Amino acid sequence: MTSPLFAYNDIRLGLESIFRSRLQMQILLSLGEGCKTLSDLRTITGSSSQAIIPRIRALEKRSFISNQRYQYCLTPLGRIFETKINEITRLFSLLTHHDTFWHEHYLDGIPEQFINEMSDLCNSQIVADTSVEIFQVYAHYQAVIENARRIHWVSSMISPGHLHYIITRVMDGVPVEMIITAEVDRQLRAEPYASQVSQMKTCSNYIQYISDNPLKFGLMVTDTQFILGLYKQDMTTFDASSHFTSSDSQALSWGERVLTHFRSTARACSL
Repeated sequence: MTSPLFAYNDIRLGLESIFRSRLQMQILLSLGEGCKTLSDLRTITGSSSQAIIPRIRALEKRSFISNQRYQYCLTPLGRIFETKINEITRLFSLLTHHDTFWHEHYLDGIPEQFINEMSDLCNSQIVADTSVEIFQVYAHYQAVIENARRIHWVSSMISPGHLHYIITRVMDGVPVEMIITAEVDRQLRAEPYASQVSQMKTCSNYIQYISDNPLKFGLMVTDTQFILGLYKQDMTTFDASSHFTSSDSQALSWGERVLTHFRSTARACSL
């Protein structure tokens, strides 16, 4: 098998001719959203026709785009290439805008196949406590839970406050699924949690799963919000002072895929 490094060395100049060209990248990414006229491309790139047309010709020569009824569109080959550069662009945006967050947190608790899809989280923000607003993260969790019409949660820990809001929503009839560790399950069966949890015993809209696999992250996905919390680099301390959040559909989909993965290997348990 040819190694990626050998392949890169072989095609480096051609690859760099695209990646180092602002206009070619902008043209490809914009056509990924749909066909565009030359006028559209001028507006998108902020460049003149004289600057754009040679880049269009270069992309046409590679069979990445074609002219269809006065509009430029991606060819099937162009769609394949644009999909990949779109993913690289979104991933680099995610890593660049939140580089400190990634540097300070442990990522290996997330299965590799989902790490490879983390470009789906590019339209996310960080909510973090500060010296002035010391309860921002907790307040954000509370608001998300209170406004949710569906709650799916993966966690290796629990707090009385979070459990109180979860129970309240269950009693309101909101469907809730929780995937927890065996240790959290033992905690829920003892005080101060047991008397609270007993309220949900007859609620068919609450389902609890136990994961025998280690859970080195916290994840909540509702009908409108995504929250991802991570452990610090020491792999033992969960960072309760900051988390990743988004209402973007791609982030929600990513979260649901992670939840489905862990649900498939977990076992349902009664309260």
